[in-house]
Amino acid sequence: MKANSLSSYTLLTFICLTGQVASGSQAPSESVGWGAHARAFTEDWTPRGLGARFAGYHDPSTVHINSDDITIFPYSDGLTVHTGAASTSGRFQMASGSVEATVSACLKAPLRVAIWLQSPNNGVKKGHLDAGREIDIAELYTAPGRLIRVTHAVHAGGYGDAHQHFGSGSVPVSPCQAHVYRANFNSGGYEFFVDGERTWRATSPFRGKDEYLIFSIEDPGFGMRRVLSKPGSLGYATLSHVMVIQDLAKP
Repeated sequence: MKANSLSSYTLLTFICLTGQVASGSQAPSESVGWGAHARAFTEDWTPRGLGARFAGYHDPSTVHINSDDITIFPYSDGLTVHTGAASTSGRFQMASGSVEATVSACLKAPLRVAIWLQSPNNGVKKGHLDAGREIDIAELYTAPGRLIRVTHAVHAGGYGDAHQHFGSGSVPVSPCQAHVYRANFNSGGYEFFVDGERTWRATSPFRGKDEYLIFSIEDPGFGMRRVLSKPGSLGYATLSHVMVIQDLAKP
């Protein structure tokens, strides 16, 4: 499906994606999707680079990008947890609209799976509130034998002295099953959904910055000592579908 084609499937998706935050907007928009019946993930998504990330180490070899999905296979080498991420950096960005993503996480360790957006300049350490933005559509905190805890968040001002953070409480979901996460964001604020249920609304200032999409697994460093002592696979997480409705008019 081309990015500017509006099939009956896309029109139905637009109706489902645009919630109260986006309601009433007559701005022109276009849709793009990745996965089955849409664009191949291999067209626009690439692994993020090698390097330390929180308590783990981002390793592109853990990221498998296929036409219909992206799967990340973290593992321990006995010393370090190897994690990974894929993004649309340099290929797709958006500032306003809606994102819906289907994610399943089946992990054997306390890791964090996330589907999120980030401004290219959000890494600045010093700056003002317009320096950049991050929207965490869903962060999945996993633990063996327990339900996954899902949270949402909005960050602004880069990651330095001007950083601002607004976060939600947690929502439980079952592990090893596909769940649908969605965020609507425009000048009216932010809305977040899990499996069709609205779980959080934020009215924090809307920055209207272009952002690219990221799917990642990270090691936040929670209780990983026993995991590190046993080299091997730590399971997987899969992104199987993404649908975006992008507002063409800049906020």
